[in-house]
Amino acid sequence: MPLRHHAERIRIYVGENDKYEGIPVYERLLATAQSLGMPGGTVTRAIAGFGVRGVRTNKILRIAENMPLVVEMVANSEHVRPFLESIQPMISGGLVTREPVEVVFYHHESLKDESTTTSKASTS
Repeated sequence: MPLRHHAERIRIYVGENDKYEGIPVYERLLATAQSLGMPGGTVTRAIAGFGVRGVRTNKILRIAENMPLVVEMVANSEHVRPFLESIQPMISGGLVTREPVEVVFYHHESLKDESTTTSKASTS
């Protein structure tokens, strides 16, 4: 699905060991976003961070520690509200942010056929 010029970025900060109904929260977040038709998402593991749980670092002796994760996605506005409503019970500890973004471009192999069809229709 193409992203519009004006979209929204969602960032969700959770712990690596956080679970919802026995499944890692970050996996549930991605699955929920996909089921709602959002174009994609990324999970990034931090090398360090701090918050109410104190300082976290991935130094060699503490590599297995519950490191912060950032789940990030950009979507058209109509997907954001249903997504946020459905994930609220999953976030028992963490932070969720929402901000407007300008999509400069979004290229994806599966979108080429759609843009070609749209271009042909608009020139006819």
